[in-house]
Formats: sequence, structure tokens, C-alpha cells
Amino acid sequence: MIGKLACWILLAHCCLVGSSAKARAQVADSVLALQEQVATTIATAEPSVVAINRAVAPDEDRLELLGSPLLQSRAALQSQLPYTSGAGVVIDAKGLVLTQYLNVRVGDRHTITTSEGKTYVATIKGADPRSGLAVLSVEGASLKPIEFADAEKLRKGKFVVAIANPVGIAEIGQASASLGIVSNIGVKTPREANFGNAFDEGGGITSTSLHQLGTLIETDAKLGWSSGGGALVDLDGKLVGVMTDAVTLPGHEVAAHYAIPINKAFRGIIERLKRGEEVEYALLGVTLGDNPALLGGDADTRATVLGVFQGGPADAAGLLAGDIILSVDSEPIETSQELQLKVGLMAPGRKVAVEVLRSGQNRTTEMTLAKYFVAGEKVVTAQQRSWRGLRVDFSTALPLEKLTDSSVAGLIDPEGCVLVSAVAENGAAWQSGVRPGMFVSHVGAQRVTTPEEFYAAASDADETINLRFTENRRPAEFERDAQDLRQFEE
Repeated sequence: MIGKLACWILLAHCCLVGSSAKARAQVADSVLALQEQVATTIATAEPSVVAINRAVAPDEDRLELLGSPLLQSRAALQSQLPYTSGAGVVIDAKGLVLTQYLNVRVGDRHTITTSEGKTYVATIKGADPRSGLAVLSVEGASLKPIEFADAEKLRKGKFVVAIANPVGIAEIGQASASLGIVSNIGVKTPREANFGNAFDEGGGITSTSLHQLGTLIETDAKLGWSSGGGALVDLDGKLVGVMTDAVTLPGHEVAAHYAIPINKAFRGIIERLKRGEEVEYALLGVTLGDNPALLGGDADTRATVLGVFQGGPADAAGLLAGDIILSVDSEPIETSQELQLKVGLMAPGRKVAVEVLRSGQNRTTEMTLAKYFVAGEKVVTAQQRSWRGLRVDFSTALPLEKLTDSSVAGLIDPEGCVLVSAVAENGAAWQSGVRPGMFVSHVGAQRVTTPEEFYAAASDADETINLRFTENRRPAEFERDAQDLRQFEE
């Protein structure tokens, strides 16, 4: 799939008709040198691109309906036959493979197939629906890792090569390659693009993808549909992006020509996935718009605060509806989406200086960022921290509706608290009535505002210690406030 290069060669020769023989020879040499470089690039990167195969576990309800043992055994066998779900890129000699989130699924059996025709069992090391990335772990494999490039250096017009075609890798041991240029950077995806298999109760997409905010690389180096997870490399054969077909809508299958960039932010995400850790994203605790005229002010295109969640970082720092956020840690902010992306890629618990414009005056305040709730199924294999069977998280680590309800009910203490995210059943905390969804404001006499503060205070505590939980307000007042806030959000 390198036909475009032949067209460029022909075009170069046509443009030099009538020029000197020396000039034509120089152009021919340059084009042939480019051709040789592209071939070397493909040969360098191709061994690191693998096919990912999945075998779906049998559906017990379906088997029960079939009745006949013979039909049941056939159905069970068919459901367990592996199929190629996409491509992946080897990123660690110890057997770690980077791919798009859509290529893996909890409960399925995964294998990878190399261009040498070898197949290895793989398990999900980590998966994150917000970034649309996942990492598989392969035991006992001898794999060639690819080297990362700095996607920050990409510019429109730079040459890139896409390498994938997982079916070709699995069946004949050969990936396909496509040469092209970077067509655009910082591309925003439509809301219906699903990078993380997240659906609401009605079956609609509940997308919390970062890529709606403008992250993707667009390229005219296109590969067939289902090549998501393949490699987008520069002419040195280094990885600049992971191909994704998440932007393709069902029924409108087109070639994959977008990639998740391997820049500083996404390299940090990949490192957490390699360790099997949860990827966490920060939150200000505001609803945003790009036009203060909505609040009766003058028209503007900057990030405008429309509302503030009670108990969130912005509330604690004194932000008000109508404030225009100008910068975060001295980095200018132009739009609400730019603000969401910049803050979202920061770590919860980080302290930042936020500059706002209020009533014609600039003012700067410091706040500690909270945590953004990510819809969709995360895969976390690293051991998670707990205390006596109790696990806590940032107070904002809840779906929007539950966060709204907890906020207006006064359960999220404005001075700080943490969310009980999990409780081991039949443990001491469970026996005492502690349940997920409750909020802890104090360990003994000490206020706790982050998980780190909770675990530090708990580890220093005596065998017997009191946890102080926040209290709900009167139900009637809560319901009235919740209804008002939902109308405001709509």
C-alpha cells in the first residue's frame, strides 16, 4: 500500500521535464533515497506490530436455552473460537503490548500473533476507557519492542507510515504499510465516537473520552478497518501514535486514519498501564461554557464558569459563576475544552494556581485538584491500597448524577472529605455499617481531604479509632435543591 510514492516519483519527473539532465538525476536520487528510507522504516517497525486475538467466553444463558447437549457443545465451541480483534505494538521486551481499549475485553481469552507466526497467551495488564488505551502482558515471549518518538514534534506535512492489518499478520505473517503525511493534529472526535465501551442505562454511549477535547493525529496514511491498535511511525521507525478505528461508526466502516499521539501526557498514561495502575484524571469541580453572555455578561470565547459543585476544589477556592478562567499554573487558557484537557491530564491531589477574571479584575487562587470519574470498565491489576478492608478515593470520584446528588445533599464537606469506594464484606468496617458511597471527613480528630491524607492518618491510628462521616441534610431540602441543579445543568 505504498502506491502514493510511485505517484510522487512520477510527479517529480513530470515537473522536471525540460530541465537539465543533472537536475533530473538529482531529483531521481532524492526520490529513490526517500523510497529506500520508507522501506527501511517498515522493516524496522514491522516486527513490533502484532495481531490481537480474542476468544469469547460461552454465554451460559444461551447454552441453557439450546437444551440439546450436542447443540450446547457446538455453541460453546464456536463461542470459544478466537477471532482477530485488532493490532497491537510491542513496547517492552518483557512482553508488554500496547493497543486500543476496544481490542480487549474483560472475561475473554486473549492471545497475540507475531509476524513470525508465533502465538502467545496474553492477559490484560491495564485498560483505561478515557484514553482509549490498554496494555496486554505476554508471558515467555521473545518480542521486539518499538522505540517511542516525541509526538510533540509532529507538524502537518510530516511523513508518517501506518503499519497494521492484523488479519494479514495472523494469517500470512505480514502486516500492511501505508505511507502518508500528518494531515492534522489536535483533532476532536464526535461525541458518538466510543473509545471505551461505555454505555448508559438506555444503551446510549456515555463517552468520557479525552479525544473529544482535541488530541488525535489525523493522517492520510490509511489502513483497512479493524487496524486499530497498529503503529503510526515516523521515518526513523519510532512510534508517534497508536492507530484507532474508534472514530468509525457502525455501518460506515472506513479505513483507519486517526491515531492516539505518543506525547508526554499519553506516555505518562502508558507508564501507569504498564504497571497495572488506575489512570487518574483531575477535576476542578465546575460546569463550563465559552460564552459569559449566558450569564448576562458580554460575549466572549474564553472558559466561563457556569456553576460550581459544592465541596469541590473550585468551591473551596472561592470560584463563582461568571468567573472567566484565564490560566492554570501560568499557562494561558482560551476555551473550556482546552481547560478540560489541560486539567484532565493533571494528577488528582496536585495544587495549581488558577487565574480568573471577575468583574473586570484579575485574581489568582490556589486549589487542590480533585478526581474525575471515568465511565466504562477499567482494568487495574496492581494491588490497590486499603486499610482494614476499607478503600477510599477522592470525594468527586462518582458518576455525575451521584456527584450532583451528594453535592446538593451536603454530603461532600466543603472543608474536605474522602469517598468510601469499597468495603470488604464481613470485615470490621462492614460490620460497623460502613458502606461504599459514604464520605469520611475525619480520622480521629484529623481532617482528611485526599486518599493520601486518609491512609497516612489511619496508619498512625491506634487499634481503635473513630471515623467521622458526613451527614445528609433534610430530604425535602435535598430533593428541591437537586431538582433545581438538574434544571440548571440541562
